[in-house]
Amino acid sequence: MSADCGNMAYAGIDWQDCSKKALIIRGSDLSRANLVETDFTSTDLRNSKFDGANLEGATLVRSSLAGSSAKGANFSKVEGYRTDFSGMDAQGAAFTNAELQRVDFTGANLAGTSFEKAELGCANFEGANLTGSRF
Repeated sequence: MSADCGNMAYAGIDWQDCSKKALIIRGSDLSRANLVETDFTSTDLRNSKFDGANLEGATLVRSSLAGSSAKGANFSKVEGYRTDFSGMDAQGAAFTNAELQRVDFTGANLAGTSFEKAELGCANFEGANLTGSRF
């Protein structure tokens, strides 16, 4: 477990393997953070910054990242059943091998994003910018 698990959110924090379930931490700056295997189940992360963050293998089930910025973030292998990514700016992000059933990407900017080998059953991409995205 990371030494930073008990700390408040800040850019570059190391929350690897931390449990952050069912919290309200909207508007947080988690840019360049190490969020590998972090459990954000049912957490409100709306309007937060994840630019350049590593969320590989994180659990985002029923969480909300709506309106957040995640440019260049790594969401590879995340578990995101029913996650709200609506209005998110995730240009150049990677969702490779991610489990994203029933997620909401409505109005998101996903230009240049990789969804290769991702599970996207019933995902909603209405109004999303998918220019240059790879599936």
